[in-house]
Amino acid sequence: MSIESYRVGQIGEEMAVQYLQERGYRIMERNLHIVKTEVDIIADKEGVTIFVEVKTRSREDYGTGSEAVTQRKQKQILKAAMAYVRDWSPIRFDVIAIRIDPRTKKALTITHHPNAFSY
Repeated sequence: MSIESYRVGQIGEEMAVQYLQERGYRIMERNLHIVKTEVDIIADKEGVTIFVEVKTRSREDYGTGSEAVTQRKQKQILKAAMAYVRDWSPIRFDVIAIRIDPRTKKALTITHHPNAFSY
C-alpha cells in the first residue's frame, strides 16, 4: 500500500466517523485489531453494535469501495465481531463507501450501506 493510499484511507475514515456521529451513532472503537483483523469502526446506535468497514477511493479503476468488501473480508469482520461481542446484543455489519476528489481530498459521495452483509 502506498503512502497516498494510506492517507486517502485515513481521510475516508475521518469522514465516515463524522458522518456517523452526525446521524446519532456513538463511536466505540476505531481501527481495532482483533483476531488478526482490523475493524475500521465499531459504533452503537439504539443498542445495536455496528461493525463498519470503510472503503475510500479517489479513482474507481478497480471498482467501487463497496465492491472491495469481498466475502473473505466479510468473514474476517464476522470473526472479529464474534470475538468482540460478549453477550447476545444485536449486531450489524455496514459498509461506507467514500469517493473523494484526488486533488482536494473532499468527499464527492458518501454511500452508507446498512446491513451490507449478514452472518
